[in-house]
Amino acid sequence: MQFREVGSRIQCLSAYFDPESKRWRQKLVLSLPRFGLARRRVHTDQFKVGTPEEREQWQEEVNEFLVKQQQAEQAESNQRQARSLVRTVDQMVEVLFETPDFYPADELRQVRNAMRRLGKELERRKVSRRRQKGKPAKAKAAA
Repeated sequence: MQFREVGSRIQCLSAYFDPESKRWRQKLVLSLPRFGLARRRVHTDQFKVGTPEEREQWQEEVNEFLVKQQQAEQAESNQRQARSLVRTVDQMVEVLFETPDFYPADELRQVRNAMRRLGKELERRKVSRRRQKGKPAKAKAAA
């Protein structure tokens, strides 16, 4: 099964052998909207062509693809969140430096508690605070 993005759709293509031309060809077996894939699962009755065995095989392949796409989207979302957090903290520090009384005390306490929880979680995961200059980060040993 091959997956191809065409505009706002993902085409699911299956290869078959054409004995007349003695070549492999592809046929479109399913087309899905590209956005909102995380909530989708495919069922065999969505395929309009193919034998029941082919439909089951295609269902498994498409659902595996959808799971991988969901994982990739989630990883990208997590990275965007981390970058956004860094920008927000930098902006907040800048505002606090320029106008110390800008934020109400109760909001600052909430921020402090959230940052404390984040720091504890980073410590628990053993995320280093700072790398020494000139020394590369230690690579994890291959298992």
